[in-house]
Amino acid sequence: MKTIIHLIFTFFISTVCLLSALGNRHGWILYLVTLVAWRWFFWALYKRLKRKDERAAQEELFQEYMRSKIRRDQNYR
Repeated sequence: MKTIIHLIFTFFISTVCLLSALGNRHGWILYLVTLVAWRWFFWALYKRLKRKDERAAQEELFQEYMRSKIRRDQNYR
């Protein structure tokens, strides 16, 4: 959901900037704003996916630790 909101926001910013750049004398500034908006979107998406992968790896390590602890406790009985 957060990604969709960021995507809509980025579309809005880039559309407004690109349409404004058509009739503007200094349109390169608006092109720059558009590129920065898209770069921000992809950076945020990459960061979110990276954090998700790190959480999954951490969860897997925890599950493995708990499995080994259960096996160890069963061997002592």
